[in-house]
Amino acid sequence: MRILETPSNIFDTQISTKKLFVPMKHKFILRNYINKEGEALLYLRINHKNNLHKISLSLYANPNDWNGKKCRMTDNSQKSQDLNLILDNIDSKITAIKTNYRLSERHLTIDKFIHEFKFGIPRLDFITFWESQILLQEEVVHKNTAKKERSVFKKFKEFRSQLLFSDIDIEIINKFKGFMIKRKMVSTSINSNLKVLKKYLRIAEDSGIRMPLNLRLIKIGSTNGNRNFLNENELQKLNKYFHSEFVNETYKIPLALFLLSCFTGMRISDIQNIQNNSIAEGSIKFTSVKTGKNQKIKLSNYALKVIESAPEIFTIKLTDQYINRILKDICKDRKISKVVTFHVGRHTFATNYLKQGGKVEVLQKILAHSNIKETMIYVTILQEDQDKEILLLDNMNLD
Repeated sequence: MRILETPSNIFDTQISTKKLFVPMKHKFILRNYINKEGEALLYLRINHKNNLHKISLSLYANPNDWNGKKCRMTDNSQKSQDLNLILDNIDSKITAIKTNYRLSERHLTIDKFIHEFKFGIPRLDFITFWESQILLQEEVVHKNTAKKERSVFKKFKEFRSQLLFSDIDIEIINKFKGFMIKRKMVSTSINSNLKVLKKYLRIAEDSGIRMPLNLRLIKIGSTNGNRNFLNENELQKLNKYFHSEFVNETYKIPLALFLLSCFTGMRISDIQNIQNNSIAEGSIKFTSVKTGKNQKIKLSNYALKVIESAPEIFTIKLTDQYINRILKDICKDRKISKVVTFHVGRHTFATNYLKQGGKVEVLQKILAHSNIKETMIYVTILQEDQDKEILLLDNMNLD
C-alpha cells in the first residue's frame, strides 16, 4: 500500500503569503503508554506560533507498525489500512479548515482550529452543510417548520446529491427552479422552497463561507397558497351532504374537520390538538400551534352541529395528505369544480364572514393575525369576487 506524506504545512507555505497567516503544522503522534493489547493512543499535535496542543483521536495503533516520520501504519493488515484511510480523511479535514479560513480572509488561531476540528460545520459541500444545520434548526424552530424544511432539503438533494459551495451560482438556482417546474409544482410551492433554500444559504454566508453568488439575486415571489374559498351555495352543498343519511362513512370525519374549519377559521393543526374538555359554554379554547397564542372562539350553531354529529373528530387523527385526498373526492362527487384543500376552509370562513358584514378588525383577532395586512387579503379577495359578479350585467341583451 502506498503511504502518503502528511501534508502538515504544504498548504500554508504555498498560499500563506500574508504575515497574518502563520503556518500551522500538525502531526500524528503516539502516546508513550502501551495498553494490554499492545497498542498506543493516537494524538493530533498542533504547532502554531510555538504553541503546542494535543487532541486525542480515540484511535489506537501498534507502535511496532507505526512510521513516526510518515505518520502512517507500515504493515498491510486490513486494520492498518483502515487506520491509514481514517488518517487521510483527518488530513483532508484539516486542509479544508485551513482553506476555508484562508479564502475567507479570517485569522485562524489554534483555539479556532480546535473548535472547528471538534465541532466545526462542513464548509466545502453545501448538501452536507445543510443537513448538519437542519439538526440545529430543529432545536429552535417549530416542529412543523422543521418538517417542511427537511422536506425541501430532500427535494434539493434529489436535484443535487453533492454541491460544492464554489459551484453555487445563479445558474444552479435557476436549474433548481426548472427541476421543480418539471415536477409540476405550483408557483407558490416553488417560491416557498426557494425561501427555505435561501435561508440555509444565508446561514452559510453568516458562518463565513464564501460562494460565487449574491443572495440578493434570488428573488422570492409570493408564497401565499391557494386562496380559493367556497361560496354560500357550495358550502351549503357540503353541509347538507354531511348531515344527510347518504354520507359515505369514509368521508364523514375528514368532512367534519373541514366544515369545522369553514365555520371557525381554525387551522388543521389546531383542530387536531383539541380535546373534548376544550369546549365549554359554546366556545372552544386552544393554544395556536403556529403562533403559540391562546385563543377562544365562539362556536356558531353550524359548528356545534358538526361537533354533535361527529364528536370523534377530536380523537381520530388524520394526516393532511389523507384529508386533502378525501376532500378532492367529495368535491368531485358534489360537483364542486374548485381546487379544495383543507386550508380552503380557513379562507371560506374569512371571506364569508366579511360577506355577512363582519368587521375586518374582529376577523384579524379570530384568525390571530399579527398584522392587519394579512387579514386585508380577504378584503381584496372579496372585492375581486364582487368585481366579477357585477360584470354579469354584461350578459343582458339590451341592444
